[in-house]
Amino acid sequence: MKLIFEKSVAGRRCAILPACDVDPVELPEDFARTEAPSLPEMSETDISRHYSELCRKVHGVNCGFYPLGSCTMKYNPRIDEEMAALPGFANVHPLSPAEDLDGMQQVLDEGYITNIAVAESCRRKGLGRAMLGSLIDHCRESGASFLTLEVRQSNAPAIALYESMGFLPEGRRKNFYRQPTEDAILMTKRDLSL
Repeated sequence: MKLIFEKSVAGRRCAILPACDVDPVELPEDFARTEAPSLPEMSETDISRHYSELCRKVHGVNCGFYPLGSCTMKYNPRIDEEMAALPGFANVHPLSPAEDLDGMQQVLDEGYITNIAVAESCRRKGLGRAMLGSLIDHCRESGASFLTLEVRQSNAPAIALYESMGFLPEGRRKNFYRQPTEDAILMTKRDLSL
C-alpha cells in the first residue's frame, strides 16, 4: 500500500470543511510556522479511499477477536464517537464560555446541574423550584438515574430548596468557588421519580 504522500497530486484540492462560524484564535508568534507544511494534495474521494484501505489492514476490536486485557482495548474510538454524539456534547464548541452553556449536562446515566440562578428581584416566587423541577424531569426523561450539583456552603436558601426536592449532601469540594473562596457542598438526588 502506498503512503498518502505517494498518492499526492500537485494542485489537487479538497474542501470538506464548512465555513468557520467562530472567531479565529491566533497562535502566539513563537508557535507560528515560518513556512507552509508539506501536506498531501488529494481529492476527498481519494482521501476516503486511502483511509478505508488502511482501515482494512488493521485488526482490532471492531473487526475480529481481540484478547481481553490488551492495552489497546482501553481506547475504543467507536465508543468515543458515540459519547461525543450525545446531545449534551454534540453542538458544544470547545472554546464556548461556561456561562453560555446549558444549566445541565448528562453523560450516559449521570446528570449534572452546572448552573441554576434566579435574579435577585425575582426570588421567592417559585422560579428556582420550577427550573429545578424542569431539569429533574428532563434528566429523568432522557434516562439519567441520578443528578448531582454543587452549592456554596453559605447559600442556605439554595440548600433548603435542593433538600426539599430530594437532594442530599454527599461530600464537600474544598475551595471550589472563587470570589470569595468557599467550599462547595456536593448534593445528589438518587431517586428521580419523586
